[in-house]
Amino acid sequence: MTTEEKIIRVQTLLGGDEEATDDLIAVYLDDAKYAILNRRYPFGLPDVEPSIPPIYENIQCKLAMRYFLRRGGEGEQVHNEDG
Repeated sequence: MTTEEKIIRVQTLLGGDEEATDDLIAVYLDDAKYAILNRRYPFGLPDVEPSIPPIYENIQCKLAMRYFLRRGGEGEQVHNEDG
């Protein structure tokens, strides 16, 4: 799956959120890639640039979606609605 296909997939998962620009999603996809690779290679990444195996591409898209949805909630101590 190409990066453009992943961006389209994440935008679809987000339901067409207008704040979800291609550049922002690409950053989150890159962050998700390194989260997966750090988990896959716990003692350090290989010298050559590793790529995400196709089995993890769906997980990468879901992680990018979660990263996007968490925006604004960083550092929040308490959240209260209708209170």
